[in-house]
Amino acid sequence: MPSIEEMDPINIAILKEQKQSHLEYNFVVWANEDASKIIGVTFDKIKDKKVENRHLLLYLVKKLTASGLPIILVEHNFFKKDIKVIDANKDRTNKYSVSTDELEELILRKFEISNTSSDRENMKSVNKDEKVQDLFHVWSRETFGTKIKKIDIDCLLFKDYVMATIEVKNTKIGGLSIESWQPFNSDQVNYKIAALFSENFLSCDFITLHYQRKSKENTSTNSEDIDIGLWPYNPDFMQFRSKNNWKKTTLSQVINHYIKKDDL
Repeated sequence: MPSIEEMDPINIAILKEQKQSHLEYNFVVWANEDASKIIGVTFDKIKDKKVENRHLLLYLVKKLTASGLPIILVEHNFFKKDIKVIDANKDRTNKYSVSTDELEELILRKFEISNTSSDRENMKSVNKDEKVQDLFHVWSRETFGTKIKKIDIDCLLFKDYVMATIEVKNTKIGGLSIESWQPFNSDQVNYKIAALFSENFLSCDFITLHYQRKSKENTSTNSEDIDIGLWPYNPDFMQFRSKNNWKKTTLSQVINHYIKKDDL
């Protein structure tokens, strides 16, 4: 998880205004090669990094393990090959050390990934703007190659239960405006995985929020001042990326739609 200096305005606003929704670890959903099945989830964090919002983590672990989905928690310093794991389906109190080979074997077995040589030639390169930039993410991508697909959950809205998972997209200064941006065809599989996971395992909405970085200075991190394009997911991708499915709004209106709706 990036430091607050590296976080985007949407995540900073959620941290300030909806602390119960703040993710303090990397939340990665794994799917099989053709993205037709969710095969597991990993939560990982850098060793010694505190997790203060443990209620959300505990909720997610309990919810997902109750569904039978394999869950692995990873605490690591990959530079020093210092890796500890919790097999959440087996014993959530047992944290133990593993080597990278043992971690690979654990993931292969729990997520039922075929133990054949990886096809790495067509692997997606690591996007330096991705939220998940730690070495566990890099290692797992290099180790399992195209045998699996992975997406990270950028952020979510939570109050007693998860109300929505959110994909955050942004265009840099001088890039596409909120009015002109549309979801990219090349990301179609990632959207499918996030939607499949959100619906089948969290029973919640999946939405995409796009914003444009207007300047380097004086960037507002108050939700009422963050203009966004809202894209609710539709399994028909052409309809999903159609402007008929788009709405210009603010982050505060999105938060209020979910949080205040639950209070009624």
